[in-house]
Amino acid sequence: MSPRRRTIRGFTLVEAIVSVGIAAFAAGALLLGLTGSIDATEQAVEQTIAQGIADQLIDEIMGCRFSASGDVEKLVAAAYSDDDRSYLESITDYVGINTSTPRNRWGETLGTGGQPERNPMLAATDDLYADWSTEVNVYYVKESDPSRVSGPADDSDMLAIEVCIYDATDRLLASSRRIVSHIPQ
Repeated sequence: MSPRRRTIRGFTLVEAIVSVGIAAFAAGALLLGLTGSIDATEQAVEQTIAQGIADQLIDEIMGCRFSASGDVEKLVAAAYSDDDRSYLESITDYVGINTSTPRNRWGETLGTGGQPERNPMLAATDDLYADWSTEVNVYYVKESDPSRVSGPADDSDMLAIEVCIYDATDRLLASSRRIVSHIPQ
């Protein structure tokens, strides 16, 4: 009897090239998906921080007094220093405030400086929002419909406060709007 012949079959060159091509295509698709996911996460982080800045500024403005009412002509842009808002006392003092780098009430760039008890993990380590800008609009609205701007002939005791945060390309990152009403004593 003759010994049985064993054949060992391997991959051909064509099969190896096809399998490497499929693996490269799959890896490329995976990396493209990962890049998209990272970009979406970065945008979500930026929008979350911007919304926090807008809400913080709205809260600062809402903490001021609102004693003037009904005179739309009084709402003119204030002489404002980009470094310090601590002297602003009334909601109407915030009319037309546009700033570059978002700052707190005392002029410190947000995320830097601050009280010594601030956790170092919460400090900004890069210029994440160095090119962002803040815009504040304060205007009278109709008492019957606070979604509509009040005209000069209307006598309104309601103000809308709107804060918008933009990035370096003037893309709106976040906005916040509140309505406040003057209630005479």
